[in-house]
Amino acid sequence: MADIVEFSPAQQQQEILPEIEDIAGDKPSKPYPIDALPEIFREATLEGHSIIKSPLAMSACSTLAAASMAAMGLAKARTLQKLVMPVGLMLLVEAESGERKSSGEKLFMSFVDKWQAEQLAILEGKIANYEADLATWKAQIKGCERRMEKQVKDNPTDLDAVDGIRGELRQLHQNEPPKPPIPKIKHADVTTEALVKSLKNYPVVGLLSAEGGTIFGGAAFQNGSGSNFMSKCNSLYSDEIIDVSRSGDSSAMLSNTGLTVSVSVQPQVFQEFLKKQGSTVWDSGFLPRCLIAAPETTQGTRLLGRIEDENRAMLETPALDNFNNRAYELLSMLPDTMTEEGKLNRQMIDFEPDALEYWVKFYNHIETSMGFGGYTELIRAAANRAAENAGRIAVIFHVFEHGLTGAVSLACIRSACEIVKWHLSEVKRFRYRWDLPAHYTHAANVAKRLARFAWERRQGKVANWDKITERHIITKLSPKFVEDRKTVKPVIMELMDAGYVLEWNTEAQRPYVRVNPNITELKSAVKS
Repeated sequence: MADIVEFSPAQQQQEILPEIEDIAGDKPSKPYPIDALPEIFREATLEGHSIIKSPLAMSACSTLAAASMAAMGLAKARTLQKLVMPVGLMLLVEAESGERKSSGEKLFMSFVDKWQAEQLAILEGKIANYEADLATWKAQIKGCERRMEKQVKDNPTDLDAVDGIRGELRQLHQNEPPKPPIPKIKHADVTTEALVKSLKNYPVVGLLSAEGGTIFGGAAFQNGSGSNFMSKCNSLYSDEIIDVSRSGDSSAMLSNTGLTVSVSVQPQVFQEFLKKQGSTVWDSGFLPRCLIAAPETTQGTRLLGRIEDENRAMLETPALDNFNNRAYELLSMLPDTMTEEGKLNRQMIDFEPDALEYWVKFYNHIETSMGFGGYTELIRAAANRAAENAGRIAVIFHVFEHGLTGAVSLACIRSACEIVKWHLSEVKRFRYRWDLPAHYTHAANVAKRLARFAWERRQGKVANWDKITERHIITKLSPKFVEDRKTVKPVIMELMDAGYVLEWNTEAQRPYVRVNPNITELKSAVKS
């Protein structure tokens, strides 16, 4: 490599600098369409966002997940005459560590814990009676079995007596005391068997995890069981009848249930999961059913204001209180709407004529975009679910605003379609990023940190501020997967191709790169 030529400030000004281009894996997220949300959703989202200062899209997804939990057992959506769908949603948010995912879940899901505790208190008497009835029933079974053993041992030829005892046993087994439905509907990590068991006990369930590693790296995906788990989730999402004979101790068919999935996962954890599962997560239909978001981090900008203002914001939460109270009201309707057998009895919600016409136009628009060269050609699996997800969200909006009466308005379906279009744009950049070789994603990550670090050095008037050592890039500016010269090489090469780096001197005693001065003018560089 040629020797480095030192430029004077005047010469540097005359140097022709390359134009800075986007890194292949760095397509920015579009602004979340917050104004598309109905008022009760919008105000709760904004208030939650202002308190925990997490990405706005993350707060919005928490709001939708909570609303899905409240409404999924009450209503179904009907667009065309025979096109009926449940309203439970599946949401997946990819977010870095420290984005306060758990705090967001607590803000928007508090009504579920409150409802579960109250339901258990109400059921205490019924549970005690059931346990007494069950103990009596088991004792009767055991007594009958002992009589049968004695009869067969003492007088096996008395077939009438044997048949009589057999009849008693058969009658007892047919009259097992029914277990009262115990509403434990929140789960953070379950196997396929546990998920099915929960639904057999109570017909709605929410798989909610602010630490998605407990799901994607947990029991549900261990030992090759991931495909079965995703298949069951797909069937429950679509309200299909599924055979659960392998998920318990007896054959049974499970139907008429509600499922909500809301998972937040760190990029590195999810990247490892995708590597292990391969194309299965897309081909199985699991991820295409999800409303996916990968918002830009807010870390580094979450500054606190005046102490009294921050305290007031945490203590006075009228919008969140309004949202949680409404969600609690809806969830509290669930036991009264269920049948005596503990089955869901969901209300069919139709669409107003103009709302249905708008939904059809949206459906056709998405269908057309899946054609050759269309916007969603490369994400057809997700696009195929777009109109359905819009219908589900629209009914959730309607139920929150009007309850179980009336039909979905044009305003509700318009709002829902805007939300779904944004999530489709996230799927597109998500698929684009994860389908690329890993070094593109790493380069996009390093580029932002490099620009910020160069800006800090330039502002601090550090000598030779534009020269940054290779070791510093590896140890301070790179994700954990870039850990040595071998793994940093394709990253720096991509940065050079994109114009971030002008020169890479590998022959110096301390190898370094010389950055393009213009990167300090980028939005990602300048501290607010």
